[in-house]
Amino acid sequence: MEDLIDCWTTEYQRWKMKQQQVQKFHLPFCAFKFLFLSRELSKLREITSRIDAINRDGQRYKSNRTMIAASDKSHSKTSGTGPVQDRLVVSREKDKEKIIEQLTTEKKAGRGTFSFTPIVGIGGLGKTTLAQLVFNDENVDRYFDFRIWVFVGNEFDMERIFREILVSLVRSLNVERRQATESLKDMIKKKESQPETPVDPTLLAKLQTLFKDASPLDLNQLPSPSDPNSLPHLKDLDLHYSNSLDRLQTRPEIIDYTPLSLAQLETRILELLTQKRFLLVLDDLWNHKDEELEPLVKVLNHGAYGSKVLVTSRLKEVSNIMDSASPYSLQCLGDHESWWLFKKLAFKEDSDLIDSEFEKCGREIVGMCQGLPLATKQMAGLLRGKELGEWENVAKSQTWKARVEDTQILPALRLSYNHLPSPDHKQCFSLCSLFPKSYLYEKDELVKLWMAEGFIQPPTHGVGERTEDIGSRYFKELSDRFFFECSAEDNTKYRMHDLIHDLAQSVSSPFFCQVKDMKDFDEKSRHVSLLQEQLQKPTIEIVNKSKKLRTL
Repeated sequence: MEDLIDCWTTEYQRWKMKQQQVQKFHLPFCAFKFLFLSRELSKLREITSRIDAINRDGQRYKSNRTMIAASDKSHSKTSGTGPVQDRLVVSREKDKEKIIEQLTTEKKAGRGTFSFTPIVGIGGLGKTTLAQLVFNDENVDRYFDFRIWVFVGNEFDMERIFREILVSLVRSLNVERRQATESLKDMIKKKESQPETPVDPTLLAKLQTLFKDASPLDLNQLPSPSDPNSLPHLKDLDLHYSNSLDRLQTRPEIIDYTPLSLAQLETRILELLTQKRFLLVLDDLWNHKDEELEPLVKVLNHGAYGSKVLVTSRLKEVSNIMDSASPYSLQCLGDHESWWLFKKLAFKEDSDLIDSEFEKCGREIVGMCQGLPLATKQMAGLLRGKELGEWENVAKSQTWKARVEDTQILPALRLSYNHLPSPDHKQCFSLCSLFPKSYLYEKDELVKLWMAEGFIQPPTHGVGERTEDIGSRYFKELSDRFFFECSAEDNTKYRMHDLIHDLAQSVSSPFFCQVKDMKDFDEKSRHVSLLQEQLQKPTIEIVNKSKKLRTL
């Protein structure tokens, strides 16, 4: 229908241009115009026929749903719309403890000052979630001087990895500095009437360490007390450094390191990392070749003994990296753990009693998720707040019976997509297939793209919600169903799981298309993203070949 409307619009504009050129002449009959109208009417009849057939099917489906809903009113009270915990972790405590023990036990490193610890398993098992649980543990925080998180993904780019390491290091250092300066200010405030009070020695040592490279904050330049063994007074710290500390706290969290070369990035990392015990998480690593990892290993070996690199990967071969420790193979959840996870997400948290029919149907659905946390969360997000009839429809869906060789998309993910609230939600989700895997999404920017494409329907009567607010609601509804999840390295941004991205590409093809090579291009595509370094030639080729292009 959009193609037809575009065709009419184009023809109308052409007609207007001709009218301007021949205003004084009027042709009573035009063979071309007659042929155009005849052709377009034929297309319109075909489209309206298809729409009528879809409408008839829809009416039958709506009638069935109404009958189911009428018989299920008594069951709709047990399921609710309780809050979803973004980082709900279930039955991974034992896994967490074992990995933390590996990370914090002093063992001889493989080839230098640090060692690799791989977590391996199939997609959707929760490897990243487990790594986050370990990364944020208080004992791990105390044990390591720095904790660094880098998402690697399929595209192994050493310069990008170095850049993200540096950003993570600076962010971690700024947090430590901020906490130390707040402690100093609190101490000054409490001892305001006693300016001669010596500073706490532990705090002073921490400040000296944290600010030794932050000009002009050199605490060694403090005026020496009369007694060489005494500590500097609070008034001295306040007098000389309070304004500088304030300025430090107003610095931006993240600095753009894009202009720096690989050598410059390496130099800056070494300034911060040398002789420091660190934990580096390399999330979703696919490259396991020693020679390609060598530049990273060379830099990391400047850290203190006991440093660790925690790797998550689907490949068991990563255990061959630089004499890594034995890989920690993450297993699927058991029936009890899977049901617990589903129950916590699908029902209100304060619900002690669950209707037996809901539980029976829910356990059947959970069993078909095969112990994969990602699939279980998708089903819980889909069914939260729904009536029993809809649960039964999902449980009986033919999608579960799709053979693995027919598609690589998990049936649970396909079902979750099929049951999105509206076609607009599906369009918005499909647009994400234009971005590369592991892309870091910003909610507001994505909403603007949806608006620009016309995927968000404005309010019916022109009042009420703004289009931006509707887009934000769409994003929240997709996030509540776990199509997006908060990024581990920046909680203001979002990532899409690789399997969810595969789903987006599957359901959007051929109308949405990523082009890394012109062989990938489909002339039927309406929306195209070009992922190449050389853009001019392929751009011209795409524009010339595509007759229905809307986005490039």
